[in-house]
Amino acid sequence: MSATLAALSTVLVLATVVGVEPAGLRLDRGLIDGLRPGDTGAVYYVLSVGERPVRIEAGRARLRECGDDWALAAVETEAEIYTGFRVEFQVEPGRQSPAALLELANQRAASGRYAAALAYLTRVAEMIPDDPLVARRLEAVRAALRGGEIPREAPGPPAAEESADPTAPPSAPADAPAPEVAGAPLLQIPVGRHWIGEPAGRARFYNQRPRFELRLPGFEIDRRPVTAEEFEQLLGRPPGATVREAAASLDFEEAAALCSALGKRLPSEFEWEVAAQREGFRVVAETAEWTSSWYLPYPGNPVGEAEYGEKFRVLRGYDGEGRFDPKLRFFMAADERAPDVTVRCARDWQ
Repeated sequence: MSATLAALSTVLVLATVVGVEPAGLRLDRGLIDGLRPGDTGAVYYVLSVGERPVRIEAGRARLRECGDDWALAAVETEAEIYTGFRVEFQVEPGRQSPAALLELANQRAASGRYAAALAYLTRVAEMIPDDPLVARRLEAVRAALRGGEIPREAPGPPAAEESADPTAPPSAPADAPAPEVAGAPLLQIPVGRHWIGEPAGRARFYNQRPRFELRLPGFEIDRRPVTAEEFEQLLGRPPGATVREAAASLDFEEAAALCSALGKRLPSEFEWEVAAQREGFRVVAETAEWTSSWYLPYPGNPVGEAEYGEKFRVLRGYDGEGRFDPKLRFFMAADERAPDVTVRCARDWQ
């Protein structure tokens, strides 16, 4: 195949290095752009020589992991790589076809990952703007995201070196029937083994790692946060704030008392993390939620923090940049309040 024909049979994807981590280079392009694990690309930076930009080659990188809009690459060079360097990939054009992107969108929508599905469908709609199927799928996904409460983003599969125990009992279906009780309907999580935290290559913060396996007893947890109306009915006064019907601006004792009045308790941070990876678990955008757990390091975490210990309680939910991640850990003193802190309740089951 001539060089000209080879160029016509591939698509150029330029990724930017947005982070340099022990696990490799964090890139700002991923599956939606056509990248796949195993792809290799040329690493380079641009240097201005006089008035002329010059491309300086710095080696090659091989993709280890790909998310929807990110990738992690191993560097195949001894040169120092910095944030702002670029990596040039040649990928098969079929990976960016409407059919391929629509398939990825359908997979994410089927697993409740509606924000990711919307990104793929938007790209498809730009390619074929008058397609009625794409228009209907877009409207369905947008409808799922409207209203403030949105279905959470499901995580990818466990890392290969940390696959789940095949002897563990199967999880209950995401939408298994749950008894109606006072307050929110319940999501049931049977006794089982679960992966907590993130591998080093995926963790955004030190307190999310190392990933470890934990056996949890069965429990039930509210599918949504407690509403302001429920708060007032149970405690006889309105909450300090309301966020899209959810009771907010609660301190730890109020949150615990509210759950107790419902015949429940606060979930541990591990119960919260496991439940937040199930369909039917609904979060209120831009909020965090109280858990019963003290802010402590994960087993085997070598990074010490002065905040660790029985000083602060763990919060889970959205970060300050509007992103929801069930594995993010925050903390706050028990007597503190914040206008975006809400609560959901849990109880033992089985």
